[in-house]
Amino acid sequence: MDKKNETNMEVKKRNRNRVFRYICSHGTVSNPDISYAMQMSLPTVTQITKELIGDGLVEENGEFQSTGGRRAKALSAAVNARQAVGLDITKNHISLVLSNLTGEILKHGRVYKPYVGICGSDLHYYETGAIGDYVVKPPFVLGHEPGGTVVEVGKNGCILQDTWI
Repeated sequence: MDKKNETNMEVKKRNRNRVFRYICSHGTVSNPDISYAMQMSLPTVTQITKELIGDGLVEENGEFQSTGGRRAKALSAAVNARQAVGLDITKNHISLVLSNLTGEILKHGRVYKPYVGICGSDLHYYETGAIGDYVVKPPFVLGHEPGGTVVEVGKNGCILQDTWI
């Protein structure tokens, strides 16, 4: 999007994302560090980091040493506040990965799946537009039953173990 056509809300959202990404990529930082590096005003950065702290995405971790004035608060990403699951489905494999907010891979696994069955209810839906008496209405995802063998397990355990299957 052209910066000239951005609304105030879009600018705020973009700045918030930029600040959060900066904190994630630089570890522990202060508001003045962020302000200087990103060429944003200190009050703007302070407001953004307050919002991120309120949302549980950033944490205060003490203070930096004083360089002659008030000590700056040390800020870092709350790395385990949220997690993301990635899924890669190919012809013969399903790979899964679990990461934290900074992109650190917590768990991963890969399953060799040479066989996939089609659910009988899917066939009924395809043929009649219904599953028994139940008429399916969008949004609806038809199911499949893959079977496979775990062929790769990450060092922190397999994402497919325990409660994952």
